[in-house]
Parts: sequence; C-alpha cells; structure tokens
Amino acid sequence: MQKWYEKSGPAKRKQLADWANSPDSTDSFTQCFQLSNPVGNAWAKELGIDVPKSGKLNIGHYYGMRTLLHDLLGHKLVRVGGDISTDAEARGRMLQTFEKGEEPEKAAVVRLLNKMGHIEQSMKLYLTPYTQLVDPETGCLTR
Repeated sequence: MQKWYEKSGPAKRKQLADWANSPDSTDSFTQCFQLSNPVGNAWAKELGIDVPKSGKLNIGHYYGMRTLLHDLLGHKLVRVGGDISTDAEARGRMLQTFEKGEEPEKAAVVRLLNKMGHIEQSMKLYLTPYTQLVDPETGCLTR
C-alpha cells in the first residue's frame, strides 16, 4: 500500500527478523547499541565510538515500526487524521486490539515500543540538550 514498502519492505523485514533472532548480550551497552536509538547513540558518543549514519536497524523510524507492527505482528493499518500512522495514538489503538483479541505477546511488544518511545522522547527533549550545555573543561553548566 505504501511505495517505500514495495522497495524496502522485504529487506526491512529480514533486518528485523535477523535482529529479533540474534542472541542477547550480557553487556548492557552492546545490547543497547544493537539498534539505532538516542540512548545507545549518546552512550556510544560518550565512549568515543562512532555511530553509523545509516545501516543500523531503527525500530523507532516508521519503516521499522510499520514493518514490525503490520507485517510481522499482523495488525491492520491504523489511520490517524486520514494518514497511516504508528505514532503513540495509533499504537494505543493497536494495544487495545491485541488486548481484546487476547494476544498477550503482541500486546507486550506494543507496550515495550511505547516505553521505548517515552525514553527516546525524554532523551531528545531533555537529556541530550542538557549535556550540550555542560562545559567539557569544567563539567559545569555554561551560562
């Protein structure tokens, strides 16, 4: 139904499946940095590790999110304001559908995606800007 999916859908689906089937790491950073996300990316920068500009799976981006929710979990497309959406409102509707349909595993995935969305929003709005106000020499906030 969407042009990006005709072109990139199968590759995105494989990337998601490969990630989901990959082993977990006992190292918190390694586990977090498997995906492109504000927490892992900021953590990598703090450690002096280069963050790839592309290629890493980002399930927060609508390509990954829609592939996960609609293709892999099988939820029908949700429209918000006439447009297909996977934003918080749309995910809330999907969560209700999975709960009513007694699909606890799928509901759990949506709950985790919502938690990740809250964490990413907090990073983008508060933590990352705050760290940019700190003088690296003194470790104090700049005026």
